[in-house]
Amino acid sequence: MASGTVIFLAIFLHLFTNTLQSVPADDYYVAAVVEYSGVRNLNLSSMENAQNNVKRYVSIMKKVADNKVDIIVFPEIGLFSFDNTIFVEVPDPKDNITPATNESTHEVLKSLSQAAIDNKLYVVVNLHELYKNGTKEYKYNTNVVFDRNGTVIARYRKYNLFGERNLNRPETPEYVMFNTDFGVTFGTFTCFDIVFEEPAMGLVTKYNITDIVFPTAWFSELPLYIAIQEQSAWAYATDVNLLASGYNNMSTGNTGSGIYAGTKGPITYIESESTGTKILIGKVPKVTAKGRTASLEPATTILFDEIETKSAPILHEDLKIYTTKLIEPENFKPTKSEQFNISGGTDLKGLERDYNIDEKLCHGDFCCNFNLSFSVKYYQEKYNFKDDSTYNKTDAFYHFKYRLIALDGIRQYIVGNSSGQQVCAITPCLNDDLNSCAISNNGKNTLPHQIDDKDLGNLTRYSTEFQSINITGNFHNKRVLYLPSVLLSSDDINTFGNLIESEQLKLNVENNTESARVSLLLKPKRFASGGIYARLFERDNKPSAANGFTTNMIISCIVPLIIILCTMIRMK
Repeated sequence: MASGTVIFLAIFLHLFTNTLQSVPADDYYVAAVVEYSGVRNLNLSSMENAQNNVKRYVSIMKKVADNKVDIIVFPEIGLFSFDNTIFVEVPDPKDNITPATNESTHEVLKSLSQAAIDNKLYVVVNLHELYKNGTKEYKYNTNVVFDRNGTVIARYRKYNLFGERNLNRPETPEYVMFNTDFGVTFGTFTCFDIVFEEPAMGLVTKYNITDIVFPTAWFSELPLYIAIQEQSAWAYATDVNLLASGYNNMSTGNTGSGIYAGTKGPITYIESESTGTKILIGKVPKVTAKGRTASLEPATTILFDEIETKSAPILHEDLKIYTTKLIEPENFKPTKSEQFNISGGTDLKGLERDYNIDEKLCHGDFCCNFNLSFSVKYYQEKYNFKDDSTYNKTDAFYHFKYRLIALDGIRQYIVGNSSGQQVCAITPCLNDDLNSCAISNNGKNTLPHQIDDKDLGNLTRYSTEFQSINITGNFHNKRVLYLPSVLLSSDDINTFGNLIESEQLKLNVENNTESARVSLLLKPKRFASGGIYARLFERDNKPSAANGFTTNMIISCIVPLIIILCTMIRMK
């Protein structure tokens, strides 16, 4: 009898530990974010397309369940893929409804609820919600959260809409949170919300939320708004765990997903160069009174499908309102200069020069100080640049030029919102022209700089590698968030950009009565773009300040095109 009891307990413990992935006592939980490429066949009805995406969601949930995942996040507009004709009524979390067992709920919610039950997952999805209040109807961009029992436990309606004129905006921002059985309380918001003070900052500062689930369909923009760049900077600045799931479609420029552990840095991320669905899985250190005690571990990436390899169009900010200065190493005396042999079995030589320069750049009364330590390599012009895969990569900015930029003003978005900003940063440029700055390398606008050396003859600048970048300035200090916005070049042909490791970045803020002395020390190698990007929330949605006013001209031109493209998402 005793042996039978022991066997029973062993079986019970085995089943328990294999169904409950993480527990409150653990110092981490396991999360999955999905870089999801939706399917939409124009020959099918809206509901048939939605059901096809639901089936793919369910398949993804089954895959991650094998990796002991606790919570999975799907992206903004993933279920309906820009289809604005389908809306779903979502139960109020207060009613404790489980759609899988409730006849009156929508079929989409029933299927997702059942999948959450079957795979013992917390599931976060985004959809278009229909809300009826008496005789009035409202349509929202809504995040829905299911627990492991398939019950709807949270519902968040997007407050900061990016255009989305067919949808309603809640009268006030909602602070939506939900608890989990592994001891973590999450907050949630959506895409453009991350740019503004509420509800994003409110969750962190008013409710002490340490973990955020973030569905998004981001349009990346240089020099400071590449999706993974914004996600990692916000996570670092707020020191929260951010689970960001991005919609993926190269035609419309949507990509960017990741899992970030606050100031400990990124756990896993992707800014894709291909249309397809990838699943990122990582162990997330829990935030306790002692901070994060778990160390970062290698993450897992699962390729669910890949449709085509194609670079996404990268938007770029109009920099004409900024004060700028092109970095021309040849105008400075090098601290060191020496020849070297170019590797690869050639008899060609190169020249390497080291520099350490200090520059001050002001936009009105706001000034930025830059201390840059870097080396420039020049290759003899006979080198075959065309066959150099890194030289032709879309994010290989270190082969070209850089420009210092400073701004103190207000940015006006084409969709109507505006945001206060102070910026001290460095942007990549493909040649000397300001119009060549903050755009991806398409091979058409590149104009490598050439010099003449008395020993080696004509040389072409091959690379600029930074040993350190130190940026300082006196910033506004009321209702402000200082983001260390940094993007590096990637060696992977399948991705755009890399993120800097936390050990290579240090942000320091010294508050004074009227201002804050902010410094950013970076030790990058293949630097792409970035610097100190301060969000001045008290200036948001106000007329232009005297100090500056910037409008994103590229977005104003691209948005009509995006609207057209959004109705033509790939057919399958």
